[in-house]
Amino acid sequence: MAGDFGHLSPSIKLDASGDVIETSEFGTPEWLQFWVKGQGTMGTSSLLVEENYGGWSTVTSITELPTTGTILGMLELDSHTTALRFSYTKVTGDLAFDDVMVKCLFTPTPGGTPPPTPSVTPTANA
Repeated sequence: MAGDFGHLSPSIKLDASGDVIETSEFGTPEWLQFWVKGQGTMGTSSLLVEENYGGWSTVTSITELPTTGTILGMLELDSHTTALRFSYTKVTGDLAFDDVMVKCLFTPTPGGTPPPTPSVTPTANA
């Protein structure tokens, strides 16, 4: 069933110029993808995608926003990026935004200690 969300409901509704979504910090990214769907006639509304590595830099500016649910990506990110920002500029229509995925490199720590195994203490039933 098609809806105004990606994988699962809900999505975030961007409905005014200047609506901004900023991610939490992360490390060592490779690429980014996300889901969008324009609500109504999008005209020249746009979504600016930026990455932060010592300052904000443009990853892409999407000026032809799709009016059907679409996954956009594999957008290449700088390996020093620590956060992402998505800024909506509205001319007409709203934008449903969902399912942000960042592929990050993972380097296991040699000799790392595995997490402790939880213990369960039995209790007597009265």
